[in-house]
Amino acid sequence: MELRPEDRDSKEQPRTLSNGQDIVIVNTALIMKAMQNVQKAQADFQDLLERAELGDTSLQFDLGLRYASGDGVDVDMSQAFYWFGQAAESGDLRAIDALGRCYQNGDGVEADPVRAAELYLQAAEQDYAPAQCNLGVCYLNGIGVETDPVQAAEWLRRAADLGFARAQSILGVCYENGTGVEQDPERAVELYRQAADQGYAPAMCNLGVCYLSGIGVETDPVQAVAWLQRSAALEFPRGQSILADCYDSGTGVEADPTRAAELYRQAADQGYPSAISSLGLCYEIGSGVEQDPVRAVELYRQAAEAGYVPAKCNLAVCCLNGIGMEADPVQAVKLLEEAAGEG
Repeated sequence: MELRPEDRDSKEQPRTLSNGQDIVIVNTALIMKAMQNVQKAQADFQDLLERAELGDTSLQFDLGLRYASGDGVDVDMSQAFYWFGQAAESGDLRAIDALGRCYQNGDGVEADPVRAAELYLQAAEQDYAPAQCNLGVCYLNGIGVETDPVQAAEWLRRAADLGFARAQSILGVCYENGTGVEQDPERAVELYRQAADQGYAPAMCNLGVCYLSGIGVETDPVQAVAWLQRSAALEFPRGQSILADCYDSGTGVEADPTRAAELYRQAADQGYPSAISSLGLCYEIGSGVEQDPVRAVELYRQAAEAGYVPAKCNLAVCCLNGIGMEADPVQAVKLLEEAAGEG
């Protein structure tokens, strides 16, 4: 938490002893303020709970959100599901959509993708853009419905027309790849830009990739890096990883192996398999970090277990040549066969 000028007490600076140790002076005013904020959040939650229990339907969705996010109360998805259900019965479109997500993800209730799709449809037919987007994703991936790219694109279009950034970005992917619509890279870029201009990090990343590869626009590595930097600043792991590739290769920016490794680490810490594998390579060859073959193998194995095929290849090479581990040609062949079978 950043301290405001009035919260800082210039008299309470650490004092250094002759042996170099610090005496840390605790600012009790700040601690008291933090405790008061927690108590206020708890009191606000209790008031919200009492009013919702008395039948104030306008607050039931908010109460569900509090339970889902742990705002003023411990996270309790069963209670979140219950209150979303109460609000949904009164026709709250936000709650109907949230209830669908609970059924899709198995949060507070047994997973039921069919029921999730039904709820998304109920809200989508009333022009609720997030539900339209979720329903489109269901049709794209066969979640609770038969896979139908054309239906997916139509629901995404309806949500995109309402200005919903996530739908604009996903519809952009459809146009880029020709999924459910005629392939149109220029239209894809338009949609990515609409979503990116709303601060949607995945769209910023997609737009950056378009500028890197000349998809729907003229190739422009500098513009690519600018968009990837914006995406990475919002802690989007794919954006961080691709930006790291740029720093590693000096594409659109001065090469900086240390910065590349740092970005790979940020994305890896979020579990992004490609970045985990790339960070492994940094450790294997000592690029931007101190060379550590054992750590490289650990990272390759982590990414391979997450299903990232290139990491299996890297791990196989380590097995074959005894890099960071005992040489094991039999295991190397097994890993290469698995990687080949997985494409």
